[in-house]
Amino acid sequence: MAQIQLQLIGNVHEAIRLFKYARRLRERVNTPREGKLPYRYLDPMWAAQIGHIANIEHLIKREILRGQDPKRLVLLCPEKPANQALLDKMSAYITVAASEAELPYPQDVMFSVLEEYYICESIDGLLKHWWHASPEIFRTWEMAGRKPLLTLTDEEQTRGRAILQNAGIPNDAWFASLHVREGGFKKEQGRALQESGLNADCATYIPAIKQVIDRGGWVVRIGDPAMNPLPPMQGFFDYARSGLKSEWMDVFLLGACRFFIGTSSGPAYIPPLFGIPCALTNWYPTGSRPFNSRDIYIPKLFRAGKPSRMLRFEDMFTPPFGYALHYVDSEIMSLSAVSNTSEEICEVAVELLDRLDNKLAYSSEDRSLQETFEAVAETNFCLGNARMGTAFLRRHKNLLM
Repeated sequence: MAQIQLQLIGNVHEAIRLFKYARRLRERVNTPREGKLPYRYLDPMWAAQIGHIANIEHLIKREILRGQDPKRLVLLCPEKPANQALLDKMSAYITVAASEAELPYPQDVMFSVLEEYYICESIDGLLKHWWHASPEIFRTWEMAGRKPLLTLTDEEQTRGRAILQNAGIPNDAWFASLHVREGGFKKEQGRALQESGLNADCATYIPAIKQVIDRGGWVVRIGDPAMNPLPPMQGFFDYARSGLKSEWMDVFLLGACRFFIGTSSGPAYIPPLFGIPCALTNWYPTGSRPFNSRDIYIPKLFRAGKPSRMLRFEDMFTPPFGYALHYVDSEIMSLSAVSNTSEEICEVAVELLDRLDNKLAYSSEDRSLQETFEAVAETNFCLGNARMGTAFLRRHKNLLM
């Protein structure tokens, strides 16, 4: 019921109420007589998608910031995870049980301390939507000057670079990793319609790819072999459609790149684990906002009504539009998502490149627009730490009013 309220109806407040009720019910029914367990239980859902594994990050950071041992986070993973290589790295922090027999208590008892995916206890001890708790946890982590959770060893760097060199990428070349979500992978899982708003057209990323190449870098596209082909370009390696794909190499490319260009899909949550900055585009749902201050992002926009008009940011950020993956009344309201243009995507990639090359300077107007955006976002439940793309804000500043 809570997921329907959240993902189809977009009523985040009712969804959180139901999630909290379910949590209280589990605690009442499943807590043993001797009292609350000293663990937090992560059910197999946390290993079912690569993004879910990556999103254990905010739980680990929360525990460390509280002075707790993150090993008390116990993940049950009886089947093959979405990415074993990533889970192996995360296992340095958490406990992974391959069967119920390896759990510290029987599974029905562990349900009393279930860590629900969609809600999270934040630093202040309050239970919130994870889009709201995670930015608070990440901001506290950054302000404390703590390092990224994961690193690549020298051996991993050598191994990954050797594979790239065999693909024609010089050993001393820097590269950006690219992932643009398409519908094929989720179609196989039966979630194509519900999550279609997360998709984008990779062809619109060609100008950004060329910009990276012109600046001396390579672009490596990750993803699945069913992705639409892109035209051959010197300096572009379509790893997704190559014979070199492996779970380990996926993680390497996301952890060794100079920066990441992508959309709101699972792979976008992996570079931050390694401290890699991201240019995040076509971000959706619009009520979410990337968690890391090192990132720059631009969301999809919305048109609605007859005659059609562009919605203001405050309308796009708040429930229901800001939270529903597939809003049930979209057709009645003539609501449609507007994807980022090639120019907008290229601009945000260039902004991040300029920052990395120490060529970036913001004008007083840019700072003012960013401050206005921050105020609109914060007062409309769009919480996060990433900066909105500068050129995007200039172009759409009328939507701030």
